[in-house]
Amino acid sequence: MIKQIIPPCQGVLYTVRSGDTLYLIAQRNNISVQELINANPQITDPSRIIPGQVICIPAQQPSCPGVFYTVQAGDNLNAIAVRFGVSVEQILAVNPAITNPNVIFVGQSICIPTPQPVEECAIVLSLSGAAVPALPPIAGGVVLIQRTNGEYALTFAATGLPEPATIGNFDAYLGSVNINGQVYSALLSRSAPFGQEPTWAGTRVITVNPFAVPQSTVTIAPFNTQTGVRTNPVMGGTVSQCRR
Repeated sequence: MIKQIIPPCQGVLYTVRSGDTLYLIAQRNNISVQELINANPQITDPSRIIPGQVICIPAQQPSCPGVFYTVQAGDNLNAIAVRFGVSVEQILAVNPAITNPNVIFVGQSICIPTPQPVEECAIVLSLSGAAVPALPPIAGGVVLIQRTNGEYALTFAATGLPEPATIGNFDAYLGSVNINGQVYSALLSRSAPFGQEPTWAGTRVITVNPFAVPQSTVTIAPFNTQTGVRTNPVMGGTVSQCRR
């Protein structure tokens, strides 16, 4: 039996298993291959390690703007991102050792960044004088804008609206935001729980910052889902009116 000479290890000792390579060991421990080589000067040929060989895994001292998570069987980055409320891109940004987002290992320690706090405000929509027929006084609408992790969720909701068919050849309502001529829309679904006044609501998530153009308009308009035709808005407002 060859006696192994192991230099002082500022970390933990690991016994090489069949199938191991320095690259795989480094990936599992969220360090670079060079860091692993630096901690094991006794390894003269980094391309050759053998089962039973004891090597040093240097202690990790990374800065993690969040918490560390140990990969479990069945995990993938997408599932982990959803579980912690962040994006895959945000996880990759704080884990430079992960060079392939499709390859992570059971037992691997990865940094999960702290999700950005949700910021939200609401726009109370005004009734449009162009609405035909005229809307009842009880009609009202609001758009809730929520910002989190670099995305903006716009939730449209309106009550007191007549059935779209009473306005013309329409079968739904469409909530939209117009940012510098680019329109992002959400089809509003009808619900009337327990016989209450029907509510039309829907959400659209965008990556464009609507607050960068305060005069961006938000509207709710009758819409035909078959032809894609919409008519004049029944209510609307601007992003500048958003209040916390």
